[in-house]
Amino acid sequence: AGGIGISPFFAILSDILHRKRDGKACLPSKVLVIWAIKNSDELSLLSAIDIPSICPSFSHKLNLEINIYVTRQSEPLLEDGMVHKMVNPSVKPQTNGCPMSVLVGTGDNIWSGLYLISSTIGFISMLTLLDIFYINKFNITAWWYKGLLFVICMVASVLIFGGPVVVFWHLWGHKVEANGHDKVCLNGEEPHNPSAEQKGLDIEEDVQSFITTRYGTRPDFKEIFESLNGKWGSVDVGVIVCGPASLQTSVAKEIRSHSIWRSANHPLFHFNSHSFDL
Repeated sequence: AGGIGISPFFAILSDILHRKRDGKACLPSKVLVIWAIKNSDELSLLSAIDIPSICPSFSHKLNLEINIYVTRQSEPLLEDGMVHKMVNPSVKPQTNGCPMSVLVGTGDNIWSGLYLISSTIGFISMLTLLDIFYINKFNITAWWYKGLLFVICMVASVLIFGGPVVVFWHLWGHKVEANGHDKVCLNGEEPHNPSAEQKGLDIEEDVQSFITTRYGTRPDFKEIFESLNGKWGSVDVGVIVCGPASLQTSVAKEIRSHSIWRSANHPLFHFNSHSFDL
């Protein structure tokens, strides 16, 4: 999120916390929030959501991290309190303002390759059979008619040969999602019931631990995505971006690059943009 773009995420995070508290089905077990702001006075927006009051034992049910980057301040103001400081002037902002389609950040290399290969083989096969058993047999010479048949073969190959791949891709995605949810449920451990005083201390420590604020630097998306390779493993990760066009473009490009070079045991990121206006 960039600036005021953090607001829609509060509603999403609140819904996840309510579901976790009530024991309802909720697949996300790990949430990472990256928030870039210009000045520390925007940190007051965090008061819009009181995470411990929604789900007091959220740290046992949700792996939550909120990383805040204050880009135009090299150090915190006195009223900001003690926060993590990391000054890194060498990190340059990515200023490419060109819009980026949401499609560039999605997909799976294996299934995309199967779709392309099956459609291509189907098109060549249909075109060859059509040429042998229809065009040459009936001595068809009209160029416009051949062109029409060419287009028909192209569309038919995508539907007939590529269509089943898309269907299996969709079913496979649901199967992986269901297996991941079952794994979380089977491997989850119920937390013990500490005393009321200990609960209060745990909540205070949790609030301090899941928020990290860095000053004088911008988020390095390449480093962020690469750091999740070993921590999260082979899972589907939904990435929602709300902020300036330059921010959306930077994230989408990094996800596209990651999807091209990712290994089988690395997360698969799916890019989604969200517009938010006051």
